[in-house]
Amino acid sequence: MELTHVPSRGFDTFFLKGNLIISSLLPLTTTLSKHVQEHPGKDLALDMSGVNTVDSSGLRLLVNLKKRLQSQHGGLYLVGPSQAVKKLLDETNLASLLTTVDSSEQIERKKATDVFEACRVFTVEQDGWLTIRCSCPICGSSNVSAYLIDVGAYRWRWVGRDPFPTAYHPETDQPVEVFGHLPLVCQDCYMASIDVSDFNVLDDTRVARKSIMEDMAKSLLAKTMKKRKKMMDIGLAIGDKFFEYPRNETACYQAYLLASNCSRAQAMDRNRARPFTVGYLNYLALRFAKGEAEDEHLDNCRTWLNQALTDTHSLSPFETAVAHFAMFTVALKLDRKREASQIYAKFEDYFQNQSSGETAENVTDPRFWFIRTQKIWHEEIEQKSRALRLN
Repeated sequence: MELTHVPSRGFDTFFLKGNLIISSLLPLTTTLSKHVQEHPGKDLALDMSGVNTVDSSGLRLLVNLKKRLQSQHGGLYLVGPSQAVKKLLDETNLASLLTTVDSSEQIERKKATDVFEACRVFTVEQDGWLTIRCSCPICGSSNVSAYLIDVGAYRWRWVGRDPFPTAYHPETDQPVEVFGHLPLVCQDCYMASIDVSDFNVLDDTRVARKSIMEDMAKSLLAKTMKKRKKMMDIGLAIGDKFFEYPRNETACYQAYLLASNCSRAQAMDRNRARPFTVGYLNYLALRFAKGEAEDEHLDNCRTWLNQALTDTHSLSPFETAVAHFAMFTVALKLDRKREASQIYAKFEDYFQNQSSGETAENVTDPRFWFIRTQKIWHEEIEQKSRALRLN
């Protein structure tokens, strides 16, 4: 049995190749057990597209692994199992226990749904938003401004040439400022993230779901606490209500500035660096940035997402699509038409010339970003052709 590990932030993937049978289990069990022990609470994906046979011992390993991960609030996903393996799971009544998906893209969607549903019981509705009680994994404070948001529950549309999509309430069809309220912020040490899993979720005073953040990340964020506090010295009255709904543009921008700083600090751990996360946060920060700050985020966005796209195997389809779109729009913003053309060509190649006639209203759908990129590029070509005809 060959085993290849691909680290990621939300979940780690192990690619299995060969036969999952009793004679191959010892090294596999040792490696997976050690990984789960060193990464408590983190989801695990086993890519089984290269697995030919599974015997009863292999099934027992999968079940025990699932139970161990569940006890730590983690999940197990079996990616791309063959029809023979799926049939075996049905015959042994394990299909309902072991989650199978066809691709890593489905993991992203299911994981987001699972986290949302698991955390929803700890929320309180306030002003149309679900507020959730959390504590900070860095300083232990429960003074955290946090909202539980299911971005897939909204209808998303592009307005004009705005490089950021707008969310609309599915029932009232009114625009909703979702991006501005995504970051969760500790108002004592200013640790921030757009992922609720980075914080401890509280049920009264008890920790109901522990942060998935690893010890190295916590150490790095603890060391940069003073820098974050200095970032918040912006000449405004920063009280307990600063990051609460409704957040003004300054509060939204500061939240993303803090989240980007936290993600960048964690990237100092080269073994766990997530260039996409840093680049994506800088892209979202552009929605609220002004003046010289905008130039800085444009530069950071290009730098980190370009690095992320050098290793697309570590990105989900959603991340790959967003990275291409953000790089494309930034290139146009900087009037780098040739660079934008090259990015578009790579994006189109990634999607294998997918038809632009399809529609997508879910921001989590990679096609949502590709179709928009395609439309903008065709408009750019048409605009250039029109200018040439006039000359």
